[in-house]
Amino acid sequence: MPHHGEPACAFSHRAVAVCHPLQVLGNGLYYQTTISDGAQGIVLPMVLAVMILVFLLVTVAVSQSVRTHHAAMGEWEMIRAQYAAESGIARVQQKLHSDPSWSGRLTTRMNGMKATTTIVERHDGNIRLRSVAEGKRVKQTVRVELEWGDTGN
Repeated sequence: MPHHGEPACAFSHRAVAVCHPLQVLGNGLYYQTTISDGAQGIVLPMVLAVMILVFLLVTVAVSQSVRTHHAAMGEWEMIRAQYAAESGIARVQQKLHSDPSWSGRLTTRMNGMKATTTIVERHDGNIRLRSVAEGKRVKQTVRVELEWGDTGN
């Protein structure tokens, strides 16, 4: 048991006890003890390094996820534009069945896309069509040549 005025500090073979008097209460002295074994100063930088590494890994994962999502949405939008352009061609085919001499431009709106289909050329019983579908970020063009002989097919 320490004498009055002596710090009560424990020592180990590796640790160095540093005792600082806090205050005197009643008949005894109370001390704050800080133990330093050389590793205490490395804990904070290690924790910070691990936190930074975890933050970077999470940031890369979120960034990759967002890129993948945007790529998938762009691909889906291209498919929708393709469908809209093909729908415009089908509508012009229907119009030509009812009026074989029809010539002009037909606009089709479908799934947020606008497809404009036109007759590009007529020759030797064939009809060339071009359909351009546009969305917010995509533009898809489909060209077809119809064999349109005397049978009206």
